[in-house]
Amino acid sequence: MALNYAYTPMEQLDGQIRLVTIRPGTWSDIIACEVHVASMDDSPSYEALSYVWGDANKRRPISVDGQHFEVAENLYLALRRLRRAASPRVMWIDAICINQKDDKEKSTQVGMMGRIYSNCQKAVLWLGEDPKSLRFPRLSSPPRSLTARRAFKMLRILGQDKHINELPCFVAKKGHPCFRHHFECLATLTHLPWWTRIWVVQEMVLPSRVEFAFASETCEYEVLESFFQNFSKHVGSCCKDWLQELYDKHLPAQALIGDVGALISTRQSLAKGSKFTLLELRSMFWTFEATDQRDLIYALLGVVEDWENDVQPLRPDYSLPYTKVVCEVFFSFIHHTGDLRALEGHRWSSNTGLPSWIPDMKVSILDRAEVVRVQTNDLALRSLFDASTRPLGEVELTTDSALRVQSLEFDTIKATGDRISPEDISNWDVLSSTLRQWMAAAGLQDFPPGYPPAEASMESQFWRALIHDCIYMRSPEPPYYSRATQDDYYTLRPYLSAVQRRDRTVMLPLNVWEIFSMVLVESVMFLTESGRVGMGPANCRVGDQVHVIPGSRVPYILRPKPFTSSVRECSMSDGDTFPRYTVVGDAFSHGIMDGEAIKSSKPEDIKTIDLI
Repeated sequence: MALNYAYTPMEQLDGQIRLVTIRPGTWSDIIACEVHVASMDDSPSYEALSYVWGDANKRRPISVDGQHFEVAENLYLALRRLRRAASPRVMWIDAICINQKDDKEKSTQVGMMGRIYSNCQKAVLWLGEDPKSLRFPRLSSPPRSLTARRAFKMLRILGQDKHINELPCFVAKKGHPCFRHHFECLATLTHLPWWTRIWVVQEMVLPSRVEFAFASETCEYEVLESFFQNFSKHVGSCCKDWLQELYDKHLPAQALIGDVGALISTRQSLAKGSKFTLLELRSMFWTFEATDQRDLIYALLGVVEDWENDVQPLRPDYSLPYTKVVCEVFFSFIHHTGDLRALEGHRWSSNTGLPSWIPDMKVSILDRAEVVRVQTNDLALRSLFDASTRPLGEVELTTDSALRVQSLEFDTIKATGDRISPEDISNWDVLSSTLRQWMAAAGLQDFPPGYPPAEASMESQFWRALIHDCIYMRSPEPPYYSRATQDDYYTLRPYLSAVQRRDRTVMLPLNVWEIFSMVLVESVMFLTESGRVGMGPANCRVGDQVHVIPGSRVPYILRPKPFTSSVRECSMSDGDTFPRYTVVGDAFSHGIMDGEAIKSSKPEDIKTIDLI
């Protein structure tokens, strides 16, 4: 942040950038920089820095053009590590090169960041400093970080194309003791906040050359790519029996796979000429975070090349409020795709300031590594359904940010079961108790029978609802899931029978546990007035309605807006009034997931409503 520094306005905001020359110096010297303007048309030579801004209240002074300039502490630490001893270094650094107090300049320059990172000679991805290496502040030379060295060494070991039991860190079933500290250092690496920033997407996937920097150590991007490809290949196929061991003892490696998988696959796809829509990128990087919530959208624009239907590309505008930005972007998703995939997703957060028809923009209740898996697999599951079978009807974004759609009110919830929390899913006693409560609520006292129940029966609805009528195929390549068959009942039956007998010795098969751990977390079983069983979000309640909206792959649980003065509060447009609903979330109800409800309805049954 420039306190006393006076920026010189650029003559051409769209096409020019500022570059920082970091003057050479020793470890203890003050950091001195110079700023100059360059035209992108002249193909200037520079490196681009990627880093986490961090706590805005922790600031350190540097010198820019001989003037006092304050930067966030993490940037200060990066500059001190990256400064050369004998030669200058030219870099693009957003906090210095963009006048953060000028919204017009900021909007234009942020819109150029895709070009800035695509054209840099190298992107330096500063993961952070190692606090242990700075325990002696009066050092005259840069301290070395043992943590960083061990973490990068671990990545190189895990990136070898070998079976897990052939790697030196897994020479025995429980792992070789001498690598225990290396795994701890890898854990430190995986928990650095850099991996959670939405800005790192374009900063990692667009540059032709990428280098990681962690404290005193650097690591080529290719090391991480080899780790992801080879380690993932083996644990997903020939070495899959090691999965539980990895979950129990070496989770950092698995967590890192979850974090970087989308980044690496996106970088590889772009190199092959693939193009991504903004909706696709939002779905892939749903777990990434930003200080300014508008950046959850703006930070991805540099990667978007497929704007669908020749639509004018979106440009950042920091003069617009967050709610307006998000609502207009999500409405454009709907308009461009011609369906309601943009509405799919969890609604775990509260008080987001956004309408309920927009799913969560960021992670809330789950461990981040776990939510990557849940969100990715949920999207794969939804692709197996087509509840509406009809194209999107008329849709409109109202002036008060309501989404006006056509909808079929199919059923009403009359009872719900207990909620399953993220902690409950791994607790045999709590999970089994909840499942027994659900069985009793559904009137299944003698459940499960020894043979697959009839398709339309309550018993069939129940067991299929528990797994969303899907089975995990344990395949390293798509498709990962398939629709369940009657024979799949025999896979689930031994566990359900053990739940009824309170026999803790019977565990879920891995392919069923994979489904349970996704679809049951923060979910409840519900019963409807017409006698159907379904699964919905944990905050479902009696009186909520099951709707099928043309253009949607899944049904939705909607909550009518409470009556006001004996009349339901409605939207008004040219004298017309429309019922208003909040979106509780999407749902599963066996028997309507393939368009059965829509096909049996009459045209007059589909009515206009507003989602608020």
